[in-house]
Amino acid sequence: MAASASSSTALCLEEGQWALLSLSGGDKRIMQVKRGEKLTNGKMKVLMDPMIGAPFGANFRIEADGLKRDERTVEEMSGAIGDTFSDVVSAQAGASNAELTDERLGEAHAQKLGEGDIRRLKQKGLSGEEVIRTLAKNSSTFAGKTAFSQDKYLRKKAKKHMPFVSMLRPTPLTVCDLYMGKSPEKLSNLRRDSLALLLSLSNVQPGSRALVLDTTLGLLPAAVAQRLGGRG
Repeated sequence: MAASASSSTALCLEEGQWALLSLSGGDKRIMQVKRGEKLTNGKMKVLMDPMIGAPFGANFRIEADGLKRDERTVEEMSGAIGDTFSDVVSAQAGASNAELTDERLGEAHAQKLGEGDIRRLKQKGLSGEEVIRTLAKNSSTFAGKTAFSQDKYLRKKAKKHMPFVSMLRPTPLTVCDLYMGKSPEKLSNLRRDSLALLLSLSNVQPGSRALVLDTTLGLLPAAVAQRLGGRG
């Protein structure tokens, strides 16, 4: 029973441990989780306290009043956006994007609500979903878009106003993926498949003696040490 309890605890994040946080907008970062410390996502800052005691792999919605645990998978949360706004996507017959101004240039003119208005909506307690519905209603070009473009518009807004974060264990593979997406040169462009091949061909295992020459910020020695399991 003691071993089982210890194993269960090891699967959950403890205060002071490091976690790889993957945000729905695509950003990834490694942070030490402590009570009172905040996670920044755009202009939002929320306490990371709810992460303490949660299992690695847990997902949290980032809301104005803090992090909210969500039992759905990342795929379910991302896919649910289309279902959530299925009643909003309703293109008119013969809709076309041909006459619409490019969104990057015309969004400021097409959208009646400014940043201040959106901020006030959130301060009133409106959820991310309600904010997006309000934005769509106040966009002068939304109704004229094709159904595909409407869906694309809503998904883009969801990344900003309905963000979520996944709390992952920082393993050699996840850290490798993190750097490959940000600064691959810091790992000598070591990809996850190359890392796996190095570990496999070296035959590192508990009881082995290994000499490692490192140019990967310690990633390769850490991976080898993990394979040794404290014995070697």
